[in-house]
Amino acid sequence: MTGAVTLLPYDADWELQFEREAELIREALGEVLLAIHHIGSTSVPGLLAEPLIDMLFVFRRVEAVEQRAPTLAKLGYEARGEYGIAGRQYFVKRRADGESTHHLHGYQEGSPHITRHLAFRDLLRTDPSTAA
Repeated sequence: MTGAVTLLPYDADWELQFEREAELIREALGEVLLAIHHIGSTSVPGLLAEPLIDMLFVFRRVEAVEQRAPTLAKLGYEARGEYGIAGRQYFVKRRADGESTHHLHGYQEGSPHITRHLAFRDLLRTDPSTAA
């Protein structure tokens, strides 16, 4: 890993990458998963972005997510716990060279972090001056 961040012009394939990965996560989490959303810079058309797919998922009980962590690990996701944000369940997927490809941020239903992430994404999607 170089540590340098590479920003690329928006790529419509990022949405397809999200959809493919979201389907795998839906299968892995089953009834534990209440919702999954594409967030982060790759979710905003027209925005320069690091080619890293950020996803937010919503769950009812943290214990159920912890029980499914081995299933996510089979998909290549490393569990990182709260990783600095209380109440978050954070997972990272990497390529063979160690570069992150997907970040999975999980929050229990009702968490204000869900609203915060989605509101920021939606603001960037609908307000070009803010996105710029």
